[in-house]
Amino acid sequence: TMSPTIGKLVEAIASVMAAFRGVDKTGKNEFHKYKYASDADLLWTLKPLMAQHGLAFVLVSYEASPPVEVKTSRGGTERLIDLRATYRIAHISGEWMTVTAPGSGQDPGDKAHYKAMTGAMKYALRQTFAVPTGDDPEGDAEPQRQAPAREMPPEQQTGRMGAHRTQPTG
Repeated sequence: TMSPTIGKLVEAIASVMAAFRGVDKTGKNEFHKYKYASDADLLWTLKPLMAQHGLAFVLVSYEASPPVEVKTSRGGTERLIDLRATYRIAHISGEWMTVTAPGSGQDPGDKAHYKAMTGAMKYALRQTFAVPTGDDPEGDAEPQRQAPAREMPPEQQTGRMGAHRTQPTG
């Protein structure tokens, strides 16, 4: 859903997209041996640009599946939660639209919900601002490491952002 008009909102989103270079993968999953862009990396880069262009991003609601117990490759048990979160991106003009994104979280303790919420927020922001992941399933080559994220002129923008996804194991 969206407000009756969204021209100023779309202009602001496009301005953030033009200024946003991307996010370097600084997070590390030591167990599965991969790097990912953390939510902090994404937010530290996007938040100032969003504020500069009069945008706010707010959680509206979410629906979570009941936790499912899954076996890990080490023989343990973890909880897996899938959810769909709905966010509102609003502009200071009063224009707004909603964005819905999936999230999935797996944890042996009480953090599966938090991981799922973090994943949903990252996907919603990534989709809203068309942030490339560098994780093209059709690609053969490893993505190249990029310089640290910062605002760049549009003609120099080539950044990447990775996604951290948890999956049932065992």
